[in-house]
Amino acid sequence: MSFFTQLLAFKTTSNQAGQLYSQVLGLFLGVHQRQLRYFLESGDLVPTLPEATAAAIAQVQAATDQAQAMIAQVQEANAQAQEAKAQAQEAKAQAQAAETKAARLAAQLRELGIEPEA
Repeated sequence: MSFFTQLLAFKTTSNQAGQLYSQVLGLFLGVHQRQLRYFLESGDLVPTLPEATAAAIAQVQAATDQAQAMIAQVQEANAQAQEAKAQAQEAKAQAQAAETKAARLAAQLRELGIEPEA
C-alpha cells in the first residue's frame, strides 16, 4: 500500500470549499492558484515563508519610515526651540541695553536738574 493510499484510508473532513482538514496541524489543506496550500479555519490563507518574510520586511520598513519621520519632526521642533531661545536671549539683551540707556539718560537729566520721574 502506497503512502498516498494510506493517506486516503484515513477518515477526512472537508469544509464547504472542498479543503481537507488536518487534525494534527489544525489547518485545512486546499488549492490556491493551482498550488497546494494550508488555510486557517477562518478560511484565510497561511502565508508561505517568502510571503511571511516579505510582509515582515514591509512592516519593518513602514516602522522605520515612521520612526525617521518622527525623528525629523523632533529635530525640526528642536531647531525651532533653539531659534526661540536665541530670540529670547536677544530680546533680553535688548531689554537690558534699553534699561541701561534709560538709567544713563535719567542720570544725565538729574545732572541738569530735571527729575525724570516727575
